[in-house]
Amino acid sequence: MLSLLTLEERVTLNPLGTPSERGQQMTTPTRPGLAFIDAPKVYRATATVIFLIGAAIHSLRLMIGPERLSDKYLTPPVDGAFGLLMLVSAVAGWLSFRRFTGSRAFRVAFLVGLAMITLSVSIHLRGLAVWSTHYIANFPAWYSVAEIPLFLCLAYLVTRLRFRGE
Repeated sequence: MLSLLTLEERVTLNPLGTPSERGQQMTTPTRPGLAFIDAPKVYRATATVIFLIGAAIHSLRLMIGPERLSDKYLTPPVDGAFGLLMLVSAVAGWLSFRRFTGSRAFRVAFLVGLAMITLSVSIHLRGLAVWSTHYIANFPAWYSVAEIPLFLCLAYLVTRLRFRGE
């Protein structure tokens, strides 16, 4: 039940919003805004998927080549959807940053992963704007070789991140 009461105005309500005879106490959410959206959980889920898809895309690039990848599989609509997923993940990640509770090393790794996702948004949304994903051919094969283990490590690392309030 959504209530417009402040935190100080705790009242005893039943599910219909009227005073209860049983004394069951219901209170308003403690977080302002969209309290039902948990940014760390959204970041963790989307970033893990992004890094696993990224490892798969780079593996596929090495197996079939960049031209066939961009012609058959990583088409502009697919790349655009991937870019939108990255946008959601980047926003959730930056909203989660202050709630991060891990060590300094994990914080650095969290920032590296979050920066990679944030910087990649424009690259992947560009495919929709120009209706082409042939930019893949501009990256050398060694880039994919380096990205695959990095993305797999980042996917695992993201699952280990902990945030205040969880």
